[in-house]
Amino acid sequence: GEEEGEEDEEEDEEFEPLSRWLYKGAALVTGALRLKPRWQQAVAGVVDEAYCELIGGRARLSTTEADDRAFAEEGLPQQATQYGEILLEGVLDMLWRVGARPGDRFYDLGSGAGRASMVAWLLGLRSTGAELARSRFEAACEGVDALESL
Repeated sequence: GEEEGEEDEEEDEEFEPLSRWLYKGAALVTGALRLKPRWQQAVAGVVDEAYCELIGGRARLSTTEADDRAFAEEGLPQQATQYGEILLEGVLDMLWRVGARPGDRFYDLGSGAGRASMVAWLLGLRSTGAELARSRFEAACEGVDALESL
C-alpha cells in the first residue's frame, strides 16, 4: 500500500544514484526499466564482482598480436581494434530511453568484455554480445563464468 511506497522511498535515500545525469530528460518510449538507486548499486555491485579480478584496469582489453594479425588478414583498418567501454549508468540510461523491458532483445556489437550485455541480461533482457577480438571475447566468457560462480 501507500505506507510501503513511503518506506521504499525512505530506504532509497540511503543510496546514491550512479550518476546525477541518469534518467534526466525524457524517455523516447514510456514504461521502460528505471532502477531505483538501491537497485542501480546492486547491479553495479554484481557486475563489479564478476569483473574485479578478471580485468585489473583496462590493459586486459587491449588486443593481442594475434588479434591484430587476424584484423590485418581480413583487411580491417587499425581503427577496428579501438575499444571504449560504455559506463554502467550509460547502459541503464540508454535502456530506459529506448523503452527496454524484461524479455526484450538486446544486441551489443563490439561488446568487448561484455559488461553492457551482462547488465542487460541482469535486467531481464535477452542479451547477446558480439566481439571480433578474441582476447576481448575470452574476457567476456570469463566474466560470465565469474557471474555464474557468485
